[in-house]
Amino acid sequence: MTIVIGGFSFSTQNSIKVTEAATKLQIRSRLFFLFLPVAFLYAPLPGKTESLTTDSGKRLYQAHCFQCHGYDGKGSKSSAASLKIDPEKLDLTSEKVVKISRKNLKKLIADGHGQMPGHKDRLSSRDIRSILQYLQTLQKAYVFQIGPYGK
Repeated sequence: MTIVIGGFSFSTQNSIKVTEAATKLQIRSRLFFLFLPVAFLYAPLPGKTESLTTDSGKRLYQAHCFQCHGYDGKGSKSSAASLKIDPEKLDLTSEKVVKISRKNLKKLIADGHGQMPGHKDRLSSRDIRSILQYLQTLQKAYVFQIGPYGK
């Protein structure tokens, strides 16, 4: 049987195919809207990504860096004495270190410098970025406590 509507002809064969396609589309759209709220539960919220990165950076910093640079990033005097270096060289909140670009800091952490060992064998690039994110929070905390380097 063929039906003509507005210049278009439809057979019962075509209407069955159209009905099947519409049913599949309805099922897909229902599944989409069913799982959409679940996707939002697992999507990072604005600002949360930085927090997660900073948290992992803090854990990595405490595992690999605090022994020499201290929990606050200002350096450990006992480490400086045992390494026989100036304690200021261990201070990651100093103006000199703050001015170093992230790219160069990443290279310093990966390759090491002077008596500081390189960590590229132990830390991934992502881990190093997390440490840098955490280091930035230490540097900001220091700058806001005393003003921009005593000025």
